Amino acid sequence: MHVSGRGSCTGEFDVPYKVTAKDESISITKAKVSVASMAYRGAKPKATLTVRNVGTLEEGIDYTVRYANIGAKGTGTIIFTRTGKYSGVLKKTFKVKAASITDGDVTVAGSAPYQKGGAKPEILVTVNGVKLTMGVDYTVSYKNNKKVGKTATVTIKGKGNYSGKVSRKFQVTAE
Repeated sequence: MHVSGRGSCTGEFDVPYKVTAKDESISITKAKVSVASMAYRGAKPKATLTVRNVGTLEEGIDYTVRYANIGAKGTGTIIFTRTGKYSGVLKKTFKVKAASITDGDVTVAGSAPYQKGGAKPEILVTVNGVKLTMGVDYTVSYKNNKKVGKTATVTIKGKGNYSGKVSRKFQVTAE
């Protein structure tokens, strides 16, 4: 490059320089994202990040992942942050579904003594190793629980972050 003085500046000189290719990193901001839904307190969903003309990127090498808003059913966010030769940050939302209460999650005592208002057996509901709270995580309703000697039914129904319905039979006893 040649530099010449102007105005009150005089003189001239040459400055050597070299033109190099711009170090362009590939942005992940326009990548195609595939992410499944997840159940509340379930495994975090795996996602696939694909960049046009490059292919599928690899987590831990090409990008890192963080999750937000997965503490309740609703909409969660997965945040991809570039590493290495890639640039940018990409956010994608996904559905956090209510965890399902299934038959294997519920333990009901086989009998319960009659009391004013009807017999109510001991109930334990545990989903994915977490003990649920009646009234917060599930509701309970009874049928035929007001006469000694009858076979009654208790129904547990998910609430809030839990879904599903399980019914169990129990005996109404005198004591």
